Amino acid sequence: MHMLRCLFFVEAAYDFKLVATYVTSADNNIADDLSRDNLCAFLLKVPTADRDPARVPGVAVGLLLDPEADWTSPAWTHQFNSIGTMV
Repeated sequence: MHMLRCLFFVEAAYDFKLVATYVTSADNNIADDLSRDNLCAFLLKVPTADRDPARVPGVAVGLLLDPEADWTSPAWTHQFNSIGTMV
């Protein structure tokens, strides 16, 4: 629930919208490969994929998953905005 609240706050603060879409299991095999850390199968299906993608900085994960975070505080906003320069 914390992550959903955080996502909704970020959507509102930065004026964008996330939309969830159901994908049938038969059509979802590429995402399944990624979620199961099966990179070889994924790269066979998507040969144009970046073989060395950018990692999400650990500080970003910590900031977004912190249940005690005050998303409306200037300090949190500053930290969140500074993450963009790390990627």
